Amino acid sequence: MHFLGEDTDLLILLLHHFGEGGNRDLYFQSDKTQQDQSNVYHINRLKNLLGSQKSTMMLFVHAFTRCDTTSCIFGVGKKSVFQKDMKGDGSLRSCARAFTTPGQSTDVIVQAGHKAMVLLFSGKETDTLTVLCHTILTKKVVSAVSFVTPQHPPPTEEATKHHSLRMYYQIMTRMGEEADLEPTDWGWKAEADQFIPVMNEMNAAPDSLLKVVHCNCITGCSTQRCMCRTYGLPCTSACGQCQVQSCSNPFNQVLGDENENENDENDAEMI
Repeated sequence: MHFLGEDTDLLILLLHHFGEGGNRDLYFQSDKTQQDQSNVYHINRLKNLLGSQKSTMMLFVHAFTRCDTTSCIFGVGKKSVFQKDMKGDGSLRSCARAFTTPGQSTDVIVQAGHKAMVLLFSGKETDTLTVLCHTILTKKVVSAVSFVTPQHPPPTEEATKHHSLRMYYQIMTRMGEEADLEPTDWGWKAEADQFIPVMNEMNAAPDSLLKVVHCNCITGCSTQRCMCRTYGLPCTSACGQCQVQSCSNPFNQVLGDENENENDENDAEMI
């Protein structure tokens, strides 16, 4: 049999589902060429070389680092994760087994996902992602000679949670074990007759920090280009040319109502 494809997903699926010691030769040829030479993989030999366990591990590696329905982790590629497994990282392999075992609970998957993320960023097994993020960011700030961009630390615990849930659902789908799983329980939400990934259930920053967001709109904040309007915040006196009194930001009314309520309460106290 001969398959021609460019997607790594196809190669991963063939490795997982093809039985070891099969009598028929199976090849996978990528149409991504380098110097007019395409890559041809003999699935039988690859499966015999890797074995069933590592072939299944590839489902974890591919989904965790990025595939069609899971996000990319900044600074972490498939090669580095696979090398950790090849070197015999037992802790990471334990996480991979959790993700490739049907019937897991969401709590088990979230815990395994957090642990795997910590290991991928060279943290200790006892570290939490929050502590590791702070440690990595602190070290980079101390040694940096320029601005430290926020993507260098690992993802937050909340982002990793939803990433892990979607990854497990993806792996179970590719293993043919997704029949009893509801997508909305595994990192997806139904919106406009389609499934949308849940990226985060928390604000991007603490409320105290979001309150200092201000715009410099010229057109009266009438579009989503307004930073205040985008984040659901009212314009304040810190904003630029929009002039709060004549601003079309719909969230200004909320602020006005709150101020009126506060004034009413103060008047009542004075009486």
